[in-house]
Parts: sequence; structure tokens; C-alpha cells
Amino acid sequence: MSDGSAYAPHSELPLLTPSGERAGQAPTSDICGMDYTDWRSTYFVEVGDGTAYVYVNVAGDVEPAEALTASEAIGYGALISVLAGRRNDFDALLAWYDAHQNDNGLMCWQQVRREGVIQTNPHFGDNSATDGDMDMALALLLAADAWGHAARYKARGARVSTALLANCVCPDTGVLGLGDWALRGGRDNPYYFIARPSDFLFDHMARFAADLDPAWRHVADACHRVLVEQVTQHSPCGLVADFVRYNEARRGYEPVVGGVLERPSDGDFSYNACRLPWRLTLSPQARVRGLLDGMFAFFDARMRACDVKDGRGIVLAATYSMSGEPTCGYTHMAMLASIWCMFHTRGARAEADRLRAAMAWLREVGGGGYYGDTLAVLARLQISAEPYEMCVL
Repeated sequence: MSDGSAYAPHSELPLLTPSGERAGQAPTSDICGMDYTDWRSTYFVEVGDGTAYVYVNVAGDVEPAEALTASEAIGYGALISVLAGRRNDFDALLAWYDAHQNDNGLMCWQQVRREGVIQTNPHFGDNSATDGDMDMALALLLAADAWGHAARYKARGARVSTALLANCVCPDTGVLGLGDWALRGGRDNPYYFIARPSDFLFDHMARFAADLDPAWRHVADACHRVLVEQVTQHSPCGLVADFVRYNEARRGYEPVVGGVLERPSDGDFSYNACRLPWRLTLSPQARVRGLLDGMFAFFDARMRACDVKDGRGIVLAATYSMSGEPTCGYTHMAMLASIWCMFHTRGARAEADRLRAAMAWLREVGGGGYYGDTLAVLARLQISAEPYEMCVL
């Protein structure tokens, strides 16, 4: 099974929430030449039955060709809608999420349109993907903060949280797994001991632990230990692989070798792990943000090295090996947006401005796409949202 990342082409920081005063007033500033209004008109699709989805195949580069959306996209869209104060959009995305649940109470990963009928892709069946459900659960709590019917939104978020704890946490390691499908059958499942570090959403887990279930503290601690091991033992430049596997002999996680789920570069810092600078930057915990210290120094140096160059001075490659060597000769919006988030929040404004210019140029030449555009718009909304009291694990 693949998840939404396959849609990509070849001082204390508080948790964030929209304030009541800002509801319905989406920020118009952008970091990639696309603001919220542009994003919505490009990717948000209303079905007509009270549901809506985020369309992942605008560029026609997603397989299968009939693909419409995935749980990752619905989770991103839900966060974007609540942060932009668009309650009707949020409710429509939630209705889509509810209409495509599996028996565990989690969203089936991908939906397609075949012969005019919208359905879950039978190839993947009712498999879930951890990050999409986590994003939806957090969006529900933010919706409860921002709008009326708080009890209904919070109760719905609690059900998602419970389903995640029951079905997406590896019983042997306490670490988040790839989805409910990866843990079925226990140790006989070849994916049982594989994790995707970009699913380790510490700001989400902090809020879940504070408002819903303290068991999330233990999950967060286990995931934190995995990342500490990665940045201190497996990469001299603080990078983390797209996928890691638990080694029972060593009693620790290590980067996978070769392709295990999506592509031959599954053991590189690539289209999944590139989200970590953005995701970890938003954590309320200094210990989590500190995991980015080595990565910050590495990418600060790579900015000066200019791994990828063109007329606008694009500076970062889309993928890197664990040793820090670029493994391709092109860049990608998702990588640039995530690194921008890290530089911006750490006050490295000159570097952030260079990345912003690079993203604007990349979009001008058609280099954004669903994945990169959505990450850039969501990151901008999260950074500009009003803070609320921190929930520190």
C-alpha cells in the first residue's frame, strides 16, 4: 500500500488554533504563489450530496487515473478549512470522511470514480493511513474550539483518537504504525515493525493527551525515542528516512534498505520524511523541535551549496541520502515548503525569503501540484494562526 505522499511527482512555539474573531477570514498571504482562495478553487470539490473532497489528480499524474482523493488529502483539507474559518467546507469534508470509514472507524485510504460511481479503491480495500486520521482528529478538536456544537466535534474527534490507539500503535514497540492494515496478523505481517516517521505528529499527540486520552503520552515518548535514534545514530546530518524498521536484535529502529512500500528510495530523506521539518516545528515541546537542530544546520549549508540551480536560484534537491548527498537533480514544492517552515519559525528570514521566491517560481512553471501546493498553504495557515495555551507532554 502507498499513501498520499505517492502523489508527489518524480523560544517556545505554541499549538495553533483559529480564534473566534478570525473565523471566516482566511489569510490571503502565501508562500508559494498560491493563497487559500486559489487552493480552494483548484483542489476543493463539492459532490452535491453534502460531501466534498480534496482532488489529488488535477495534474493527471496519480495512479490509478480514476483516483479522486485519499485520507491524507481529506485530513489536510480539514485542517485548512478550520484554520481558514470555512465551517461549511469542513463539515462537507467530515461528511466525506464519515462516508468512507472502515469497520475500525478509520478512513479507507483512497477513493476513485469508476463508471461514474465514487467508491473506495478495491485494490487497497478498507486500509487506513495513520496521518490522515490523525489530521482529521486534530481538525475536529480545532473545530470544537472555533465553532458551536463543540461537544459534537470533540466527541467525533475522541472516536477517531480511540480508533487510532486501538488499531495503529504497534503493541510490541508502542510506536505508530503505517495504518490498521500494517498491524493485522501481528508479527506475521511484514509491515508490523515498519514505521513512517512523518506520521509522528507530536503537536497532535500533545492535544490528544491533554483533551482525550493520556495514553497518547506514551505513544509520543516511544516515537520521540525513535527519532532521537535516527538523528544521532543513522545520519551525520540529522536526516531521517522515509521509512524505518524495528530491528529486534538491536532493539531499535533503523532506516529501511531499498523499497519496502513506495519507491526504491524508501530509505532516503524523500517525499515522506520531507514533511518532518514542518511537522516537528509545530510541536509545543522543545525536546521535539530540538530534533531539527542537525537538519537545520544541514539545510542551511545546502542553501549555500545550491544543489539545484535555475534562473531563480532554486537551492534544494527533492531527495537526499542519509549521508546528505542529493539523490536527484530537481526540487519539489513539498520539500521547499517544509524547509521554509523550519527556517521561518527559527528566525532565519533571509533563507526563508529565498525559499519563498523559489516556491513562487516553481509554481509559475507548473511545479506545484496537489501535494506541494497543499503543504505550502497549510503550513502558511498554521504559522499565521492565533496561538492558544500550550499542551506540553
